[in-house]
Amino acid sequence: QLGDSRAVEPLIAVLGDAAGQVRSTAMHALGQLGDSRAVEPLIAVLGDAEGQVRNAAAQALGQLGDSRAVEPLIALLGDAEDQVRSTAMHALGQLGDPRGIEQLQKLMDKPSALVRRAALWALAAYESNEDDRVLLSRDADGVAPGIDPKENISLGVVKHYAHATKLAPQRVRKRYESLRTKYHLNLAW
Repeated sequence: QLGDSRAVEPLIAVLGDAAGQVRSTAMHALGQLGDSRAVEPLIAVLGDAEGQVRNAAAQALGQLGDSRAVEPLIALLGDAEDQVRSTAMHALGQLGDPRGIEQLQKLMDKPSALVRRAALWALAAYESNEDDRVLLSRDADGVAPGIDPKENISLGVVKHYAHATKLAPQRVRKRYESLRTKYHLNLAW
C-alpha cells in the first residue's frame, strides 16, 4: 500500500528490474513515500542508460528533499537529454540547497533560451508570492515554463501581465523591478 513504509525495500529492489518503465514507476512511488532510505539507491540509478529512468530518479530525489542528492543532481545538469537536465534543475530548486541554487543561477546566463527558462523556473517555482510566479511564467499562468530572463520585458509585457494578475500596471512594474536582480531580468523601461 502506497504510504506504508514497508513498501520502501521492495520498491528499492525493483530498481534493478530490466524494464525501464518498471524502474521509473518504482522511483515515482519512492518519491511519493518520502523515505530517506531511497536516496542512495536513487542516486545510484542517475547513471542509468535510459533517459526516462534518469528523469524519474531526479524527480524522486527532488521530492525526497535530501541534501545528499545535490551534487549528483548538479552532475546531471550535463546530461545529454533536455528533459533530464530540466528535471534535474527542478529537483535542485526543490532542494533549495545553496550549492544547487548557485548552479541554477549560473545557468541563467547560458546561450540556450530553453536552459535559461528552465533554470529561472526552477528558481522561481517556489516564490512565496503567487503573483511573482505568474510574472515569471512565460504564459502568464504561474505554471512552467518560465520566461527567458534575457528577453526584454517591455511596458507592453507589463500591461499583459497586469491583466493576467489583476494588478495595476505600476504594481507589476515595481514587482519586476524587485525581481530584476534575483533573476537577471532585462527590463526595457
